Amino acid sequence: MTWIREAGRHQMVVGSQARILYSDQVGRVRLAQAFNEAVRTHRLKGPVVISRDHHDVSGTDSPFRETSNVYDGSAFCADMAVQNFIGDAFRGATWVALHNGGGVGWGEVVNGGFGLVLDGTEDAHYKATLTLNWDVSNGGSRNGQESLQS
Repeated sequence: MTWIREAGRHQMVVGSQARILYSDQVGRVRLAQAFNEAVRTHRLKGPVVISRDHHDVSGTDSPFRETSNVYDGSAFCADMAVQNFIGDAFRGATWVALHNGGGVGWGEVVNGGFGLVLDGTEDAHYKATLTLNWDVSNGGSRNGQESLQS
């Protein structure tokens, strides 16, 4: 919640300052749960949607940028984006996307993304916990393997 209180002081360089949240895994889960609770208790008037396109640790396979330092032969595979996409779907994301482009050009990258509706229910709380923990951990495990192999 500190990020929300201090949002006016953040100097974001990508997109709208109100739409980008940089947080770690624990922070993302807690923030989603807090939004869901605010909807449940009517502090917010309606559902909140949180989403991620490709700007994250586990959502992008780009051999010319994000995965350019992968030396195990998989730099040109879309394994991380596909695993992310499928994992988010199985954990309850409202929608998932597997797409191309994302800043480096069509055909140069594969991205996995998701959206999650927080409607104040216990189900949304549960899905936020599963989805956001997976969404970050998937990339951390891949990047950790890369570090060990280099």
